Amino acid sequence: MGPFRFRTEIAAPDMPSSLRHTVFTAFAHALDFYEGRFGPLPQSPTLVVTIQGAGPSTIRADVTDTGVISARLNGEAWRNPSEAALSEIDTVTFHETAHLWNSHFARPAEGSPWLHEGGAQYLALVAAVSTGHLTEAAARESLGSNLTDCRNRLGTRDNVSNRMVAGSAVYDCGVLVQWLADMKLRQASSGALGIVDRWAAMVSAARDGQAAYNPQNFRSGLNEDSAVTLLFDGPAEARWNSIEARLIDLGVTWVNRPSDEDYLAATLSRLNTENCASGSSTGFYVRDGFIQMDNASTCGALSDDLESALLKALIP
Repeated sequence: MGPFRFRTEIAAPDMPSSLRHTVFTAFAHALDFYEGRFGPLPQSPTLVVTIQGAGPSTIRADVTDTGVISARLNGEAWRNPSEAALSEIDTVTFHETAHLWNSHFARPAEGSPWLHEGGAQYLALVAAVSTGHLTEAAARESLGSNLTDCRNRLGTRDNVSNRMVAGSAVYDCGVLVQWLADMKLRQASSGALGIVDRWAAMVSAARDGQAAYNPQNFRSGLNEDSAVTLLFDGPAEARWNSIEARLIDLGVTWVNRPSDEDYLAATLSRLNTENCASGSSTGFYVRDGFIQMDNASTCGALSDDLESALLKALIP
């Protein structure tokens, strides 16, 4: 399978060569991988990369219905990007390219952003590992972080679906759903089928005129006792013990090894729980040595885009 032939790449002339090479190589390999699994796109895709992002996040990326991916990188650190930064934008490129198929060819139904965002991120990990852009160890570490963060976000609260429509839970829990489904599908088919095949079926349905897909389409074929079902529909108090048992059955070992970032996220989650009204959208950014809260206006002293020197000491 050769490289994706028809694509446009746009970047500023003064963009560092390492950054240009990383992004455009990832774009070409991602297009090649996804086209091989999902078939051709109706239009030639375009990637535009600039170091003129508005912030506060270091990377902001979007995809249009016309097949244009715009990646805006914020901060002077991109003028001499670290290996970690290059790895991050590499995976982001795979993620946004996946959206050409799972958001702008096949289209998600309203109200379930965790499905297409989690799908794009999980597909990005699969594609990046398959094409040599990411090691399996790094992908497993990323999945472990998603599992931890989703567990912190949901805890033993009810109404899981409603808690996965905003903030970081869209991505963390969305990826976890994909991973759980992938392992179950592989086990049931003795490794013959996986999550990529599920997405291929939904993209194929879009080619046949059924453009919209929903969580029911995605979950079809999963057993009632699958870890995905336990996450959404199982008793909240037993949720994580039940999921852990299913993961052990699937050959996954849980290791209690929290990082400094995990402690930071847990601390801020606790602060938000104590200050925010139930169901509030919450989040945070770390930038320029400060923590900036990105919460709804229903979080008391931690509402809105609060940036506080008092939180600086929490940064690992």
